[in-house]
Amino acid sequence: MLDKDDANQFGAEYLPGHLGIVITELYRGEVSVVMPVQKSLLPPNGYLHTGSVISLADSCTDYGYIAIFTRRSNGIYHHRA
Repeated sequence: MLDKDDANQFGAEYLPGHLGIVITELYRGEVSVVMPVQKSLLPPNGYLHTGSVISLADSCTDYGYIAIFTRRSNGIYHHRA
């Protein structure tokens, strides 16, 4: 299973890393993350941009998926028993 340190390193060069998303807990069926609210994530009105929130939720889903599924050599994921 992917652990939180591996997951953070895995996403560092991709959107989760760009948004500052850090996985704090990663267990089978549970993902906890933090994302610092920074100016680059805000529209001019000063509120957190919905796209940032959606990206956070989507990243959690992706890491949760990776934590419980294994990628086969053909690129297809299968459920771990």
